[in-house]
Amino acid sequence: ALHNFLTQSPWDDRRLLAAYRAALLDAGLLDGGGWVVHDLTLPRRGRKAVGAFRQFDRRTGRKAGCQLAVAVSHVGPAGAFPLTVRLYLPGGWLRDATDAERAALPEAVREPRTKAAL
Repeated sequence: ALHNFLTQSPWDDRRLLAAYRAALLDAGLLDGGGWVVHDLTLPRRGRKAVGAFRQFDRRTGRKAGCQLAVAVSHVGPAGAFPLTVRLYLPGGWLRDATDAERAALPEAVREPRTKAAL
């Protein structure tokens, strides 16, 4: 049900993120500190999760089945707060059109991009 809600509902993730960032700003949680661009590793078994593929996991220093994402976070005296996250989709995973179609990925994200481009 959650997957259906996220992939089929007409909600605007940009508006949600803007409201989240505004709430962080209003609460003073983004005072001081700075932005950090980093990668996130989400361990996964199997290939049903979007972008799950056997790839290098910087955290463990070896290849593992996982999802990788690029994040921008604010790190300061109040803690670390993610500001945006983009899932990295490996070329090998994207070449399997059935997985991409099953995940209801928009055409615009079905082309491989480097982590730096994300």
